[in-house]
Amino acid sequence: MLFLLLIRAFDFILLNGTASGIGAGTAVADWRHALNFNPAQARFRGKIAGSVVYTTPYGLEGINCLRTETNFQFSRLGFGVGLQSLGLAGYGEYDIGSAFSFEIVDDFCGGVGAHALVRNLKEYGLELIPAFDFGMVWQISRLQLGVAVQQLNKPKYKNGDELLPSFRAGIGWEPVKAALLAVDIEKKGEDERLVSGVEL
Repeated sequence: MLFLLLIRAFDFILLNGTASGIGAGTAVADWRHALNFNPAQARFRGKIAGSVVYTTPYGLEGINCLRTETNFQFSRLGFGVGLQSLGLAGYGEYDIGSAFSFEIVDDFCGGVGAHALVRNLKEYGLELIPAFDFGMVWQISRLQLGVAVQQLNKPKYKNGDELLPSFRAGIGWEPVKAALLAVDIEKKGEDERLVSGVEL
């Protein structure tokens, strides 16, 4: 079980935000995707907002996930901070993150993210490394385009474990207010994946 969870380190399995069940948030206008998908999203939807999510994935005993975050918007600026964690016996991952977004021109935003990635592994103890993200979003009426790079500095732990950069591109389309189509393409090392879906 530990091996399965480590395949995608710091890829938290929590449902939080529009289209999170789809797994495509790079171009979905929701501030809750700023820390996980695209820091430029900190500018969208919600002047002051916060959320807390706690779950035990698949009902497995001893495994728990927590996510808490808050977001502030003022004029053309957006700023979010949050904590995400995954814990099980002898292992823990903690992401203390922040995202800053600026609306450069109307409906076009750029954003940067900074994370303190903390790993608590029984054999090595507690270790912290920094990680940085960059992203952009462009909203055209009901269509939104987004690109992002996560962990662009290739953070590396003392034992040699490296977190590869993740390159994302996405489209979010709301044909009507109650419907959303989201598509994300992600490349991380040799791993490529396409996720898409509809949320009603």
